[in-house]
Amino acid sequence: MNNFETKQNKMPANLKDLNLMYGMLKDFDLIIKNIQKNKEKVSVLNFGSGDLKMTKALIGGAKEKIDFSCYDPIYTDNNKLEEYQKTSRISIVDGSNIGNVKLEYLSHQKELDNKTFDLLISNFCFHHFLETNTEEDLKKQIISISPEVLIISEYNMPDEIDIDNFKKIFTNEQELREIVEFNHDWERLMGIHCKYNSVYYENLLESIGYKIIRIEKSTNKFYLTATKIHEA
Repeated sequence: MNNFETKQNKMPANLKDLNLMYGMLKDFDLIIKNIQKNKEKVSVLNFGSGDLKMTKALIGGAKEKIDFSCYDPIYTDNNKLEEYQKTSRISIVDGSNIGNVKLEYLSHQKELDNKTFDLLISNFCFHHFLETNTEEDLKKQIISISPEVLIISEYNMPDEIDIDNFKKIFTNEQELREIVEFNHDWERLMGIHCKYNSVYYENLLESIGYKIIRIEKSTNKFYLTATKIHEA
């Protein structure tokens, strides 16, 4: 084991998670710059935009021209839009411009129809999507959006984790909010957050024509970057 790996193993879990976020932000910047070599403006979809913290982090210092769309199927398609707007920053940013970034909020699945994007970002959303939809539904959704590049962050829990140990690590701000939203139903929370791991998402993306070009892991989370494979 090299010195870097040793330091990573000794690093507290919350710092490892921050390292993942910094990695995602760095990949986002590199991908945007690379896409813009061939087109003036880059189109981005934040699928599962939540309270827009990640959106704010991604576009905060953007110098490139970006059409940035936010869509959260958890709230919009389950008729929770009013609740979502009360707890998010969407009313502030919807339809506005921040520097070179034009922000748009998509309030329903039908607004995604016939739209494609250069880059799809999903930050801890797919596991919720899969609670009420099938794997085939997720594949069809990605194929429909047809991104050239994906950046996905998700959970990567240990195979044999039990409820007591799950409670010990499910403790960040968003997770504590979910505990309340799920009425402390720990079995349901475990079922959602422990069912799918990094290998599952790698296999899913590869089955629909994407190549994994980077994957980084913390104690119980990961992010990956994948690009569409084009036949010669």
